[in-house]
Amino acid sequence: MHQLSKISMDMAYDAILWLALDGSIVYSNFSASRYLGYSEEELTQLTIFDLDPNYPREVWPQHVAEHKQKKSVSLESKHLTKDGRMIDVEISCNYVEWDGQEYFCSIVRDITERKESDNSLKLASLIYSETSQAMLVTDQENEIIAINPAFTALTGYAWDEVLGKNPKFLSSGRQDKSFYDSMWESLHLRGTWQGEIWNRRKNGEIYPEWLSINTVYDEKGAVYRRIALFTDITEIKKSEELIWNQANYDALTGLPNRRMTLDRLDFEIKKSRRENLPLVVLFIDLDGFKEVNDTFGHDIGDQLLIEVSQRILKCVRESDTLGRIGGDEFVVILGEVVDIDSTDRILKEMLNAISEPYLLQNHAVTISASIGLALFPDDSEDASTLLKSADKAMYEAKHRGKNQHCWYSELKTATR
Repeated sequence: MHQLSKISMDMAYDAILWLALDGSIVYSNFSASRYLGYSEEELTQLTIFDLDPNYPREVWPQHVAEHKQKKSVSLESKHLTKDGRMIDVEISCNYVEWDGQEYFCSIVRDITERKESDNSLKLASLIYSETSQAMLVTDQENEIIAINPAFTALTGYAWDEVLGKNPKFLSSGRQDKSFYDSMWESLHLRGTWQGEIWNRRKNGEIYPEWLSINTVYDEKGAVYRRIALFTDITEIKKSEELIWNQANYDALTGLPNRRMTLDRLDFEIKKSRRENLPLVVLFIDLDGFKEVNDTFGHDIGDQLLIEVSQRILKCVRESDTLGRIGGDEFVVILGEVVDIDSTDRILKEMLNAISEPYLLQNHAVTISASIGLALFPDDSEDASTLLKSADKAMYEAKHRGKNQHCWYSELKTATR
């Protein structure tokens, strides 16, 4: 080969391989050695079938004939490097006659990185279009420039309805200005934010979502894009609420259970201490409930408990707490009691209401209640002891003949 031509080909960026019509390599340039890992001498000992082990030898004669007829053919293939890697290549194969000999001059470019990039773009496009997470992209002015199908499915808004809009049009109004100020502070400082937020669908429905926002910067460090991913967490919130209710509320009456009642009592004690106002705890035990349960069955017993809880609730303020802490045991927390004497009126109403006859599944039922009372801070300054004091007073009321009440202070006086 002419020396000047050889020098020119060695300077080429792309690999150049000259093949005889039997597929053997008769010449290679420096770039071919660079990307394949073979020396020029080693390459001249190889054939196209060594570089492309998947090439079917039996079709080579047919391809030779086609290439000679077309003169120039472009294709993509894979080549095997000396270290065993398979790389993607783009080949421009040209039929050449030189000094009475026939050759294929193949210009080969390594496109592995481009292929990987294309695959990454295809994967990103697939994720973008097929993911169940809603996605929107905004520009540096925080205007929407792209959404995915999941966005439309979740919000109800189509592409032409959101293009160019600020995402704040989705806001439900449930979060205040300080919430969004904190979000934007995180985005400005760290470029990311994630958390729970309430937004509004096109049909007006307000729903909770888990939102993640990430910022893409340009080469100068300025905001280029912001990408938001979000998921409807309505069902998760419902499950969490159900679990919380089951842990804190009585399934039968819907009243706070023992755990929640004690938490409320702790809270009210702290409040009373802060405001320097007394607090009264009523421990209520139903007289005759066991007999009703044994005589008429658990269904009637359950209905009775529900009815009793409704009657007690009508005797107390909305700010007071009524909890069911046991089978037929209830606790009332009367907070911020300005006038202790007013408690007697509540007690009278409560005892009368509970002792009124009940009609349950055509069965007339009559019960009463024994009520023990303890006063904060006189009888105790902690929730557990205050409840125990009210319990002791309740047993004294039951001992005195039932359907009445007893203050814990009366027990303390009697023991002196």
